[in-house]
Amino acid sequence: MFSPTLTVIDAFVAELVSTFNKAYPSAESNQSSVFEQSARMALEALTNSDCSYHDINHTIMVTDVGQAILWGRLMSQGDVGAEDWIHSLLAMLYHDIGFVRGILKGDRGGRYIVNEFGDTAIPPPGATDAYMAPYHVTRSCLFVKERFATEHAIDAGVLIHNIEMTRFPVPTDAFYQRVGDYAGLVRAADLIGQMADPQYIQKLSRLYTEFSETGEAERLGYANAGELRAEYPSFFFERVRPYISEGLRYLRKTQEGQLWIANLFSHVYAEQHCEPSYGPERRLRPDGDTNYQRRSTDVAPPKVAFSRKG
Repeated sequence: MFSPTLTVIDAFVAELVSTFNKAYPSAESNQSSVFEQSARMALEALTNSDCSYHDINHTIMVTDVGQAILWGRLMSQGDVGAEDWIHSLLAMLYHDIGFVRGILKGDRGGRYIVNEFGDTAIPPPGATDAYMAPYHVTRSCLFVKERFATEHAIDAGVLIHNIEMTRFPVPTDAFYQRVGDYAGLVRAADLIGQMADPQYIQKLSRLYTEFSETGEAERLGYANAGELRAEYPSFFFERVRPYISEGLRYLRKTQEGQLWIANLFSHVYAEQHCEPSYGPERRLRPDGDTNYQRRSTDVAPPKVAFSRKG
């Protein structure tokens, strides 16, 4: 049976391995094979998820931009070792694996492990993997600890350190304020891979579905995906931009990275100025004006500065 998903997995894993071999032509063959096997396993496991948004496609986008970030750092600074590369990319590939119910050894009979003490959550009937959102980072860390316990080529502790940095909203602890180390770059890849996805605005309806299931939409005051869309520019500048500075710096070093940046800021500009684009319907003004109407609590985002010649 033809499987489009497996075709995508094969192509993306081949791309990851090919880029690794270009970056490290003298690397031990065992490193490449372990990397390939681990990457494939992560992606195949994610195909079992029924999350509306946090699915295999999201992880591929995150890992793709993460690879571009690492390439930019390798090209400009030359300080990215083969093990750094592997552990950073595997952290990206596994950062959302905790969404998948049944992925941990202790997941049994509708009860799913949520912490290292063995406490469990019981989703209600009809719940999807999105229900695990509050616990998914911890579950991802627990999974890599289980999976790589006997794999000597992979340091599970490093993966856990990197994955831990992807918690969002970003905690205020000093640990989470770092942006320039590999864990910080993994988080940058997570954020940029989401918000610079060419189809991100179209996928906001899926993200809103997850928010509705977890109660996050009600907590944030969103009544529909259009309101989530209206928040995109201010959300980016206030909640995301402070944590991706180093990721953007390395993306600027390469042609591919510059395309990611262009895509990211095209979304920001389009939503600031209500340029025509696909996605959930924008909030309209009462008089039918095509510009969206902000809520009274909305904060106007900064404008993107640009200049024209001629």
